[in-house]
Amino acid sequence: MTINTTLSRVSYRGDGFTRDFAVPFNFFDNTDLEVIQRKTLGGGEELLALGANYTVVGGNGAVGTLTMYQPPIAGSILIIRRNTMRTQLVDYTPNDPFPAETHERALDRLTVIVQELAETIGRAMTLPISSGLSGITIPEPGAGKFWRWNAMGTAIEVADIGSMGLVGLPLAIGQGGTGATTSIDAVDNLELSGLHLYQHQSYI
Repeated sequence: MTINTTLSRVSYRGDGFTRDFAVPFNFFDNTDLEVIQRKTLGGGEELLALGANYTVVGGNGAVGTLTMYQPPIAGSILIIRRNTMRTQLVDYTPNDPFPAETHERALDRLTVIVQELAETIGRAMTLPISSGLSGITIPEPGAGKFWRWNAMGTAIEVADIGSMGLVGLPLAIGQGGTGATTSIDAVDNLELSGLHLYQHQSYI
């Protein structure tokens, strides 16, 4: 066979009724498919299990069909992506006739693995092609922290808003805040308590 498409994943929107979904790209084994369901927009992703959540027919180098045991709810998103095992199981026997079909299948597996890696890398953040930077690593995350470029613009570092000397926490009145963490303290700090009382009385 040949691999004449670069497609390695497909997404479907659930409607609460449909259970059969086409797998429009070549795959070899049922376990080569990874199925993820996102039930709500912006919600978490759930990795589904073969035999527990769905079945698959087809494959063996061709396309196929995935059938869900329960139809995805309306508004959910079902993602089917190929995730071929990163193994090489072809072993040539010396002096045997050249196994053309076996050899071609091994090349096909290498091709689809490259496609899958390209799909994953394609969703990653990258620097512009013209950038001279390389070896950029992302620091470990920390509670209440954020990432920023360092002063030289050559690396990413972790920073804390409160320790930068630019903004105090709680945000001071002089910096456009209230200097408080509760609504009552904010009213007092802004000297609005009398106005608040006047407005309240005016509606009595």
